[in-house]
Amino acid sequence: MLRKLKIAWGAVAEEDEDEEMGQTSKTQESQAQKSSTRIRKTIGKLKNIRPWGGVHGEGSSKSVPESKVADSTAKSGEVDDNRDAKKQASVATASKDADNKNENHQMKLEKLDLQCYPERELPTWLVPKNLKSLERLYIKGGELSNLGEIHKQWNVKILRLKYLLDIKINWKELQLQFPELQYLEKVNCPQIAFCPCDASGVWVSKQPPTN
Repeated sequence: MLRKLKIAWGAVAEEDEDEEMGQTSKTQESQAQKSSTRIRKTIGKLKNIRPWGGVHGEGSSKSVPESKVADSTAKSGEVDDNRDAKKQASVATASKDADNKNENHQMKLEKLDLQCYPERELPTWLVPKNLKSLERLYIKGGELSNLGEIHKQWNVKILRLKYLLDIKINWKELQLQFPELQYLEKVNCPQIAFCPCDASGVWVSKQPPTN
């Protein structure tokens, strides 16, 4: 079960993209090798046919109809195509199952760490109703302008906000949005105002945690 998730944009995303390109290249190379092997097998079959239609090694002068050779080659190609189609369908099904599992895992998250998120609004899946188990939310850098709708309350207990220059919210609104908050760390977030943090930007609730 996935309980912790870290998502960062920038260098990490480029590395993942390079890795994906590498996997694509390997797939294309594998497909080319399969195609080459198939062609060699077909050529090998054609080499065993005498110019007048006899087959080497059989000691027979009977000719092999060209239509039968063509039918055999066509059937071989159809079998290979069917195998390729089945493989592609299997890969698509596996990919869909993985996506479904990832969605289920997101619902079980207890810790989420977002770094350098490039959009002004939170992603559509990042809302309290989808992440009821989330207790620790870390957001560092990026272009976010808000923390979602204030009337939608989170169960988050530990909130770390760093280098968020465009998020504008005050302490009262923050408490409404995060009623279970026990620990707040705020670093270089000039528009998050009136928070009772110490010189290090940390606020700790004096009330004992409720079970």
